[in-house]
Amino acid sequence: MAASILDFENAPKVIDISVLTLACLLLWTPRHLLAALFSAARGRRRRSGPGRINDPWKGGGPDARSLNPRIEILKPLNYLDFARAATGAALLWGGFGPTSMFDGGAPVPILWRVGVVLIGIPLQTLRFGGGRVRLFPPVFFLGGVVLGVAGWKTALFAFVLSWTVNQMLPNAQAFLFVNSCLVYAFGSLFGSPLRPAVIVSALFVFFPFLISLLVGRPLQSQASRETR
Repeated sequence: MAASILDFENAPKVIDISVLTLACLLLWTPRHLLAALFSAARGRRRRSGPGRINDPWKGGGPDARSLNPRIEILKPLNYLDFARAATGAALLWGGFGPTSMFDGGAPVPILWRVGVVLIGIPLQTLRFGGGRVRLFPPVFFLGGVVLGVAGWKTALFAFVLSWTVNQMLPNAQAFLFVNSCLVYAFGSLFGSPLRPAVIVSALFVFFPFLISLLVGRPLQSQASRETR
């Protein structure tokens, strides 16, 4: 029984070091670094002094905590987050695509794969500046992680239903809590309640909520000020 619990049926048993490096790069690159590169590529000049944070979660007023789908859906970086998280997670877990593409290389223990993703999530969630710690909900990034780990059916149904009930939720913490529950529910429906990919996917989505509790700060859809 223990062996079956630890057997991730789609996860590649061995991973080439170059593939592992690419997965780490995709999952560990902070969102705010991508935002800075994106702005530089578009030739934007950053203003000196305090100003609004235009990314990663702009809109909704100072220190807004709820998620606005009409704003989030228009952000190109959200789709980049989703794509890189899905690709990085799939390289580690084989949630979609032919697993034969991952053959070769050295064995990577399951706990190491969990650790790679768990390192990446705080890098997308935490921002430091002005002597403050700000937390942002990496919703699209987590959606990509679920796709790469648990597969498209679990990711799609949990993501769509979470946004459907979003209007009834008071803040981003509630959104992620509901999303993690739905990931587990749909993963159990399409697979098994004891399927490891389902369990870890739900825990990955729950992790920013846990970070918020441990840090004692809410997840914000926007931080109103920063020093540039």
